[in-house]
Amino acid sequence: MKNITLICSLLLSTFFYAQSITNPSTAILELKNGALVVNLIYPTKKIDALLESGQKEESIALAAEVAKDHDQLINAFSQNYNFSQLLFVYSYDMGKLADGDASVLFSASRNAQSAMPANIYFVELTKTKGQSLNGFVVKDKNRDLLTKPFPHFI
Repeated sequence: MKNITLICSLLLSTFFYAQSITNPSTAILELKNGALVVNLIYPTKKIDALLESGQKEESIALAAEVAKDHDQLINAFSQNYNFSQLLFVYSYDMGKLADGDASVLFSASRNAQSAMPANIYFVELTKTKGQSLNGFVVKDKNRDLLTKPFPHFI
């Protein structure tokens, strides 16, 4: 009975906390020859909710604040990251990217991409579960967390 409980627990933890099975050495080589894509989180639902509730000024202010934050993030990455190609995508375009639309990817100079990079790794700013710390989470092309020793939270 203990074995069944253990197996069920492991399966559930794998299901809820999917992690990449990519070998860390392979991940580094793929990233070097591919692209790091920064997922710029855009609060579409919150902005839409503000508009629907008649709070137009607040929605405009939030959109402006998000645009400023995105500009700062793009500048920070472009000034400090040089390991591989660096691209950006807005969170509302992730579905198009998953369907193979490379035109939603853009460089720090805001030039759209015409071709999908061979290998993609994602990074996004998020809060950790339980600790409420802001940090960057690194994910593979399937958007699964990378396994140790590759850092997945910076």
